[in-house]
Amino acid sequence: MKTLLLTATAIAAIAGPTTAQTRSEAPVPRLTVRYADLKLDDPQDAQVMLGRIRRAAVDVCSVTPGAASNDSATILRFEACYRKAVNDAVVTLNAPRVTSAFNAKAKRQELARLP
Repeated sequence: MKTLLLTATAIAAIAGPTTAQTRSEAPVPRLTVRYADLKLDDPQDAQVMLGRIRRAAVDVCSVTPGAASNDSATILRFEACYRKAVNDAVVTLNAPRVTSAFNAKAKRQELARLP
């Protein structure tokens, strides 16, 4: 069975203590992303996989301590968690077409931010 474990490890590095547990004691949110139904060397399936990774990253990063708030610090923590979770998952997956799709999307987003 082909699966990828997506984690929110960025939270441990950037989240402030928001519960009685210390950051080192808090469990790291994890989510399994299945892809046995996909051929990752197919460009269309690579896009599907990238979408699954992104949705999983939203889910994983949304369950972190303090994620229900909408203050700027929480939003920044969520964005950092999301970027790290997606990046780490793509690197771990090590599928060239998925990596290419990820890099192309990142490049378009970077260009969109230019003045």
